[in-house]
Amino acid sequence: HEAYEMFQAMTANIQDEIVRHVFRVKVVAQPHDHLENAVGRHGGVDEGNKPVARRPVAKSASPGRNELCSCGSGRKYKRCCGQ
Repeated sequence: HEAYEMFQAMTANIQDEIVRHVFRVKVVAQPHDHLENAVGRHGGVDEGNKPVARRPVAKSASPGRNELCSCGSGRKYKRCCGQ
């Protein structure tokens, strides 16, 4: 019974601490230029705002089951795209 009460007290303390941290957080707005660069990098534009040519993934003969997957995940083919 004592262990249960101690566990309940611990979870209550953790919840109180989380609430304290949430209320102390100060939100700082990022400059607009920074947001455009972040979106631009993923949208096919490099750091110098030049369009990046996208190359298709080379399809070769089917890979062996234990070779690394060609998608670049670092996983074996049988555990990634070969499922």
